[in-house]
Amino acid sequence: MKPFSALNRNKNLEYLAQQTELDLIIIGGGITGAGIALDASLRGLKVALFEAADFASGTSSRSTKLIHGGLRYLAQFEIGLVASTGKERAVLYKNAPHLVYPQKMLLPIIEGGSMKKLPVKAALMVYDFLAGVNKPERNKMHSLAEVKLMEPLLNNKKIQCALSYYEYKSSDSRLVIEALKKASQFGTIAVNYAKVTEFVKENAKITGVKVTDTLSNQTYQINAKYTVNAAGVWTDEVRKTDNPISGKKLYITKGIHLVVSKETLPINHAIYFDTDDKRMMFAIPKTDVVYIGTTDTPYTGNLSEPEINSFDIDYVIRNTERMFTGVKITPDKVIGKWAGLRPLIFEEGKSPSEMSRHDEIFISDSGLISITGGKLTGYRLMAKKIIDLIGKNMLATTKRNIGKCKTLKQKLSGGNFNKKGNYTDMVEFADAAYDEAKHVTIKPAEFKRLVYRYGSNISKITEHAYELFNETGNSEMSWLLSELHYTLNHEMVLTADDFLIRRTEISLFEPEKAVKIKETVEKTIAEYFASK
Repeated sequence: MKPFSALNRNKNLEYLAQQTELDLIIIGGGITGAGIALDASLRGLKVALFEAADFASGTSSRSTKLIHGGLRYLAQFEIGLVASTGKERAVLYKNAPHLVYPQKMLLPIIEGGSMKKLPVKAALMVYDFLAGVNKPERNKMHSLAEVKLMEPLLNNKKIQCALSYYEYKSSDSRLVIEALKKASQFGTIAVNYAKVTEFVKENAKITGVKVTDTLSNQTYQINAKYTVNAAGVWTDEVRKTDNPISGKKLYITKGIHLVVSKETLPINHAIYFDTDDKRMMFAIPKTDVVYIGTTDTPYTGNLSEPEINSFDIDYVIRNTERMFTGVKITPDKVIGKWAGLRPLIFEEGKSPSEMSRHDEIFISDSGLISITGGKLTGYRLMAKKIIDLIGKNMLATTKRNIGKCKTLKQKLSGGNFNKKGNYTDMVEFADAAYDEAKHVTIKPAEFKRLVYRYGSNISKITEHAYELFNETGNSEMSWLLSELHYTLNHEMVLTADDFLIRRTEISLFEPEKAVKIKETVEKTIAEYFASK
C-alpha cells in the first residue's frame, strides 16, 4: 500500500469502520488537526483524522504564509505568546527546512504612524530576546539614506528611518500536508472529503462519530476513546452538533491578500508597513510576484468560500499606493487574490485586531475536546497541549502511559536531507538535486521551486520525470505529470484544485499557468482513477 495515497482512501474508511480499539478521532484537517495527529501517532496512539473538504482547504491555505512570532502582539503585552511562537520558528525551521526559511523584513517608521522609532527598537530587542534569535538575524536600524537605497519606492516624505529584522516564510498548506504525511508513516489514517455529521454516544458520553464520504455519499460509524474538534472556523459548528454551546464562542474575522507582479510593485524586501487606520500590512516578494495583505474585519458569511468585496480590495490598494511612491494598482493589475478566516476567541469590547491570538481548549459534558484560536506558528505546541491532556487522562483512568511529546526534533516529510537542517545545507541539497534533474531539461528556477516544495522527496519526482521524458521527449509535460502523479500517490490529491491550490499554490502565484494546465490536470486525474 502507498502511504497517504488517494488509492487507499475508500479502503481506509472501511478499515476504520471495523476498528474497535482506535484511541483518537480528530475532526479537521488543517494545521491544528495535522499537528495533533503527528504528536499522537508519535506517542503510539491509534489515530483517525477526518476533513470535510480537502486538507488545508480552510484557514491553513489562506494565511500570510509567514512563520512569525507576532511582533505587533508585544504592544498588547502578549509576552507569553510572542516568546513561545518566536521560539517555535526555529523549531519549524529545523524540522521543515524546505518549507520554512528566513525572510528579511523591513519596517519603515513613518511620521504620524502607529510605530515609533524608540519603542519599536526596544520592542524588537525584546522580540529577539524572547524568540532566541541568532545574532546574524537580530534587528538593525537603518537611516533614511540607507532606506532610500534599500527600497527606492518607499514614500520618503513620510519615512524617518526603518528597522530590519527576520521572520520566516513558508507554504502553509504544504506544512499541513508534510505533517500529515509524516503522521501517516506512524499509523495515522487521514481522510479528506469525509464529513463528521453526528456524534455517537453511550450514557451521554461520546464514543464515536458518523462520517459521510462526500464523494460517494456513504456513511460510516467510527468509534474511538477520545474525539478532538480541531475544525478551525467551523469549531462552533461542530460543538453545536454535540450540545448547545455554553461559555466562550468564536469571533470570525476575515483577512484578504492581493497578488501583483513584481513589475507592478518592484520591491527588494518583505515590508511591514502602516495603514491609514493604524493597522499594519505586509508586502512580500515571492519569485515573480508580490502578495500584499492583510485586512482584519468581522465576518459572518460563507465559511467555505469567504468572499472578497470591493471594500477589501480598495483598502489594500489604497494603503499600498500610500506607502509606495508612483505605484498604481488598477484592478487589471491584480493577478490573484485569496481570503482567509481567523477563529478568534470573542472578547467583549475589543476590536478584531485587539483580540488575543491565544489558543483555548473547551471540554464539553459529553467529552468532546475542542481547541481553537492560536496561530500557524504555534500549531506544534497546541498539539502538545491536547495530547498531554489526553495522556494525563489515560494515565489516570487506564494506567496507560503514552510518554512525553516527541515532535520537538521530528522532521516533517521532505525534511530529511541533511543532519544540520539549515538553509545553507538546503541550498547545497538543491544544487546537488539539480545535477541529477538537468538531464530532463528544466530551468534552474523551476526546479528550485520543486525542491522547496517537496524537499528530500524530490528524488521520486525526478526519477518519474526521467522515465516520462524518455517515453515522450516532452520535458515540460514530463515534469508536470510526474509532480501530479507524486501528489496522487503520496499526498491524497482527488481534484484539480487540490493540486493547483493546496499542493502547489500554482493557482495563487502563477494563475496564468494554472489556467493553461488545468484541463491537463483534470484529464490526468480522471485517467488515473479510471485505470486503478
